[in-house]
Amino acid sequence: MNILSEVLSHIGFEGRKIAVGCEMEKKVSAHDVQKAFLENLHIAGYFNEDSILEAVNFIRRQNHSNHDSFEKIMEILSSCGASEKHPQKFNANILFNNFSNHGSFLSEIDLKNIIVFLARKAFGRVAGQERNELQNHLWSEIYGHNYLENAEKLGLILEEKPPEKKYDETWIQGSAYCNMKDRVLYAKKLQDEGYDLGFIRLLSGERELWLEIDRISKEHLLKLAQKNNINVVGFVERQVNGHARTYPQYGEGETRKVTEGLAAQEIYREIFNVEINDDLVIDAKIHDNATRVTTASVTADLVNQKLAPKILNNHFLTHEIKILIVTNQPHVERQTLTNKRAAMGELKKFNIKQKIIFHGSGRKSIASIAEIHSEFGALVSEKYMQELQKDKAHMIKILRKISSK
Repeated sequence: MNILSEVLSHIGFEGRKIAVGCEMEKKVSAHDVQKAFLENLHIAGYFNEDSILEAVNFIRRQNHSNHDSFEKIMEILSSCGASEKHPQKFNANILFNNFSNHGSFLSEIDLKNIIVFLARKAFGRVAGQERNELQNHLWSEIYGHNYLENAEKLGLILEEKPPEKKYDETWIQGSAYCNMKDRVLYAKKLQDEGYDLGFIRLLSGERELWLEIDRISKEHLLKLAQKNNINVVGFVERQVNGHARTYPQYGEGETRKVTEGLAAQEIYREIFNVEINDDLVIDAKIHDNATRVTTASVTADLVNQKLAPKILNNHFLTHEIKILIVTNQPHVERQTLTNKRAAMGELKKFNIKQKIIFHGSGRKSIASIAEIHSEFGALVSEKYMQELQKDKAHMIKILRKISSK
């Protein structure tokens, strides 16, 4: 295995199954996964001179040194067609070989930092911006088919079913109204197919609904407000990050908002035809100076308020707890990893060491390429954080062994 392949493996891009449990299930080799990763970086234009210079300057700052690698990296990239815009002109196999034969000037850590730096550019969102507000990239209009073929190999496109039939809990991930409804419908579909979902929870937050992201009519939003005795008198347009958003206008003295959490409860009642109880809904608050709740912050609230007390009260009879994350593509892997990281981090505060397994599931992607690409950037960041945690845990074990001698 050459250094580039090793770096991509350490980040978490290895051989995998895609479309688990579905007719299209298949294995994708580590080489094909990594080739797809590099080809999509090329399609997005991240191997150009400006991006590479940014990445090299980044590792210079990391190392507090005058790292002289820009010209050598560009030489390696140019020989494999990375300077050509058309995907078919770029040869990832040659890039692997070039790093194997001529990449000794870079340490594994430096190369990892460069790759992660480039891939994180895909996230492409500023604070407070939502994925539905991202503009499609020019390259996606020309090479979108090539990009989606690779995104499929990376596990971002096809439906993923639960790998097991029985779970202790199922956490349906919060989202905009239409996405949330799709996720709840998907959970019901799994239940109807014979999957035991255990105790179902709705993970949502106090994000205020607005028409564009939630794709909900004014009439529907007004009815939702009325059902919850919230005084909405009309609608108002606000400019946020250069985008127009249409929000409810509340009556004088009204302090409550029509939120994602309220919408999630309505959807669940409609689809599962059961009443909502406090254990089922996590309506997370915005923490610290954040602009919105996140997957990690909602999970942290769930663990502190619900899961940790449940474990401490010996609710689970088996040693191993199985939790299913229900979302939709392209979010399945990233949200599953984020839930795992956030949950295990919170459980450490309670000194809970019970083994917990997280599996992800969700329908096929219908998102735009801009949204998929942004989620790819988020996935790279999450995988990198997971690797850092493993490295830290490994180092602690080594230090403990040394200190015990």
